[in-house]
Amino acid sequence: MEKILHKIKENRVVVDVSILIVIAVILFLPMLNKRIDIYVDDGSQHLMRAYYTYQSMLQNGNGNVISVFSNGFGYAWNLFYGPFSTYLIMGFGIVFGSFNVGFKVTILVILLLAGLVMYQFMKEMTDNKNTALLAGIIYMTSPYFFTDLYVRHAMR
Repeated sequence: MEKILHKIKENRVVVDVSILIVIAVILFLPMLNKRIDIYVDDGSQHLMRAYYTYQSMLQNGNGNVISVFSNGFGYAWNLFYGPFSTYLIMGFGIVFGSFNVGFKVTILVILLLAGLVMYQFMKEMTDNKNTALLAGIIYMTSPYFFTDLYVRHAMR
């Protein structure tokens, strides 16, 4: 038993990251329910931005201006909202063959990144891995963050 505890202490960061990954996957599982409406609130906007940015890239090689918007005059939607989520949805949508699946996988990535970044931030701030792990878990499961992802589908 003592050897196992010593191994865990040696690989503490790996164990902590594994815990955060497991929690992110558990928190993501409700998104697999077909009754979750991803078109509500910001969800439809994210999906439209990703799809039409992809279409624009195919047509003219540049996804900065989505030419089919505004009666064919074009609209630079990514100027007012960071394009990172658009490119994530688009990339996963291409890989998985569905922008809806790409949207859901992006939510999983956001959950995971939120926990990992908070963990790293608190580990550097406090130099305490226990506090860092707790902060990562609390941030991933906080009602505000969780509501933004699952109810509003906001991906800032």
